[in-house]
Amino acid sequence: MAAKESLFYDDGIMILEKPVNITSYQALAIIKKKIQPVRVGHTGTLDPFASGILVLLFNQATRLADLFGNTTKTYEGILRLGQATDSGDLTGQIITEMSVPSLQEKEVKAAMKELTGLQMQIPPMFSAVKHEGIPLYRYARKGIKINKPPRPINILNTELNAWNGIDIAFTLTCASGVYVRSWGEDLAKKLGTAGHLQSLRRIANGPFTVGQSLSLAKAEELEYKQLADMIVPCHEALAALGLPRLRLNAAKSFQLRNGMILPKAQFTDAPDDGPAYVVDETGKMVSVVRFLRLDSHKSDKEYETIRVFNY
Repeated sequence: MAAKESLFYDDGIMILEKPVNITSYQALAIIKKKIQPVRVGHTGTLDPFASGILVLLFNQATRLADLFGNTTKTYEGILRLGQATDSGDLTGQIITEMSVPSLQEKEVKAAMKELTGLQMQIPPMFSAVKHEGIPLYRYARKGIKINKPPRPINILNTELNAWNGIDIAFTLTCASGVYVRSWGEDLAKKLGTAGHLQSLRRIANGPFTVGQSLSLAKAEELEYKQLADMIVPCHEALAALGLPRLRLNAAKSFQLRNGMILPKAQFTDAPDDGPAYVVDETGKMVSVVRFLRLDSHKSDKEYETIRVFNY
């Protein structure tokens, strides 16, 4: 157990690139061991077979998991046609084999377009979706199938990068909550065959891209201070998400930090609705709030506090 004085107290996020063949938790644990934050978490779990961006949250930033997690995601992947696996990816057992029709590139593109937009998706059995408090993957490992109802998803854009008659290399941008393995299986069915993902890489999580990421291998090489310097402060990360920045003087910041509800007029340039972050005169985080349109709710509440930052 590390001594208290060795704990890391700064707040912020880290854009980590997870390699294949380890879980998101294992990647998180490696970073946690090196800098020993008081609190640490992540958003948007990646399957062990998948690689790419994993947004790590440190200390008070863990309170903003919903803001950093409920963003658009962009993936690059390869869907192999002809075989379906129980997990929907190359790590599973083959459960179906089918011939692959002779398809033209335009037919593949057309099928991908049909699977773009608002639609319903059944969560895969190998997922963390819970049934009676237990993740589905635990049932799947015991051979127990649970029928979960379909859920609404939104596929924002799809692109065909390459097609060789059996493998579909694609880029997909979607809202949070999409299982790309299930989307790949649906695409294979639409093309008259079966399929599973051979690879998957998350190349963007909201505004954060792989070009900004730190590889896990590099993170393991860095010294404590070098690694800590890779953490993006909360105010910078929230600005990257597009949240407006509001400034309060010392007295009003003190009031907001201590639970007082200020009139909306006290916030200069406050948006009509949506989240914003508030800083004091020194630039330190005070809170994150969400402004409300008066016609969108029954009370006269002007905003709600998402999180308060106490220093």
